[in-house]
Amino acid sequence: MLVSANKRVQFMHWVSRLELQFGVATTQTVHVILKACCQKPAGTSKSRLRQLLIKRQPEADLEILERELVLLLGTLQRDGYLHSDDGTQWVFRSFLLRDFWKNHVVY
Repeated sequence: MLVSANKRVQFMHWVSRLELQFGVATTQTVHVILKACCQKPAGTSKSRLRQLLIKRQPEADLEILERELVLLLGTLQRDGYLHSDDGTQWVFRSFLLRDFWKNHVVY
């Protein structure tokens, strides 16, 4: 198994670099996004991700949440975590990273 516990160290930089890049609070939001996307090979929809962010911050301004979601998805795509052909369905770019995330990062 390529993402077994003894291979975990090879993927840990994908986790640790998020906090360096985003800071603690935003990294928690990124983890929500990645947790949702790793559950199925087909990923998840942007509308589902939006719902998850609203659930985390029900009093937040919806326009601000949408801008944050767009920014984070763009960054995660640019950095090689996620991919979307049309901006509506988001999947992990690598099945290895998805499996690692699902088995070792999702709490």
